[in-house]
Amino acid sequence: MLSKLFSNLKFGLSIWLILFSLALWSLTYYLNCADCFAKFNTSDWIEASSVLIILIASLFLNSSIFNTLFRVTRNNNYSPLFLAIFISWTTVLFHWEMAFEVLLIALFYLNTYNIFNGKDENQIGFHLTAGLLSLFLTWLTPIGIGFLFLSFWQAAIDSHNSWRKYFLPFYSFTFSFLIILGIAFVFNYQEAFLMRFRVWDQISFELVQFRSNAIQISSALFFFLLAQTEYLKALRKAPILKRKILSILNIQFLISILLFFFFGSKPEYLIVALFPLSVLFANYIQYLKKFILKELLIWISIAAGIVSASINLL
Repeated sequence: MLSKLFSNLKFGLSIWLILFSLALWSLTYYLNCADCFAKFNTSDWIEASSVLIILIASLFLNSSIFNTLFRVTRNNNYSPLFLAIFISWTTVLFHWEMAFEVLLIALFYLNTYNIFNGKDENQIGFHLTAGLLSLFLTWLTPIGIGFLFLSFWQAAIDSHNSWRKYFLPFYSFTFSFLIILGIAFVFNYQEAFLMRFRVWDQISFELVQFRSNAIQISSALFFFLLAQTEYLKALRKAPILKRKILSILNIQFLISILLFFFFGSKPEYLIVALFPLSVLFANYIQYLKKFILKELLIWISIAAGIVSASINLL
């Protein structure tokens, strides 16, 4: 009865969301590496707990952004629910990079809201912030470079007309990169820092890795195509702010999936595409009138992560 349970924003459901997320993440990780928990020492538990706290906070930030600000979802917990489910698809040990990826993506969309609703005098700062967030995301994962192009796209559809805003994210990205590189030279960290941004060195087509993630990839594409039916309806009748953010989410998913293929199809890279998918699919499922179909789709999404993790036991 998960579709009923998470169909509103009552405070008590926040506890259920946390418990559900922790249980699902623990299950898929255990299935993927049954012996890993036994090898955890104190520092491992501290790190894992800290990462889980950041991920949980990101779930609620996701809910606030897309429920309260963009109003994509109508006062329900479907968006953080699917984000929690899709995170379980990665079936890898949660680490700092993943936690901050999810958090920074949420902050990127919070900044996007400010871009679409800000006045002309504060547009410059928000577009510069988009470039800075793109830099941090690229440092965490090569898939993050897609946010730089996403920044250009959101500038292109911004209603405040000014050709200068198209270049602001690129300017911020480049200027911030040079400043941090200078600091890295001072501490003799320049090689490790530059390695993070040599994304062309990380391009590889790993067919074996792609096949091992076939369930997650096919499920993601299936849910994305389903979500497009509601997106097409939104283009005709939804408020302009909702149409804008749905467009941004669609572009992010497509860019991230493409980069996922180019950069070796590692499961942890998939999280960048799954974040927008959680919102797109939440927008789709909230309008479904058949309770059985809602429930079935939710359980299919849960099963995708469990089955993917269980394959490693074979």
